[in-house]
Amino acid sequence: MQAAGITGMLLAARLAVPVMAAALDQEGSISGVAEQLRSSGSQQLALAPYLIGPEIDAELVAAAAEEVDCSAAEALGPYPAIGKLVLAKYTTALGIAPQQPQGAPAL
Repeated sequence: MQAAGITGMLLAARLAVPVMAAALDQEGSISGVAEQLRSSGSQQLALAPYLIGPEIDAELVAAAAEEVDCSAAEALGPYPAIGKLVLAKYTTALGIAPQQPQGAPAL
């Protein structure tokens, strides 16, 4: 949740709109954040899931958006570039430098 909060702050700064993180798997989390945003003057809410992978339940995201009466973006999904980025960060954290193909941009 901490990473989502940091990402939310960066997104808020970039878009110049309020952004708050909520947990999709915690009952009442999204409705609580939606209520907080609306009480602070936000009128048009959107759910932008910070989810990666094929195990994402699209119905869960849709139900959460419907519960708070807002639109929802699609999750990132299982894109190869995301997997490569995760692998690069993981191996770097372990101190193992991944092999880069010649001429490939560094991640």
